[in-house]
Amino acid sequence: LQIEIKAKEILKMKEQIAQQEKNQNLLENYLLKKKAEEQNHEIKSIHEKINIDKKNNDNQDTKLKHMKETELQAARYPSTSNQSSSSSSLSSSTPLTSSSSTL
Repeated sequence: LQIEIKAKEILKMKEQIAQQEKNQNLLENYLLKKKAEEQNHEIKSIHEKINIDKKNNDNQDTKLKHMKETELQAARYPSTSNQSSSSSSLSSSTPLTSSSSTL
């Protein structure tokens, strides 16, 4: 009878140990999954930041190209830029002469 009781106790203890090991594995798997999710989130945010930086760099490159093209055009056609500035000065002086002629 005592052997049967001891055997049942040992069996219970084995079941408890098996359940504890199962719980431990579940906990470890849960923690690993959580850590993987956090790392994936970090990776996504890094990718988003990289994409934003790429867009900003592309915008800056476009602005620089436009500025260089404008400078090249100004160097190629200096008379065009002079004419536009002289025509604006003429238009501003024209009303003065017409108003003085009416006086």
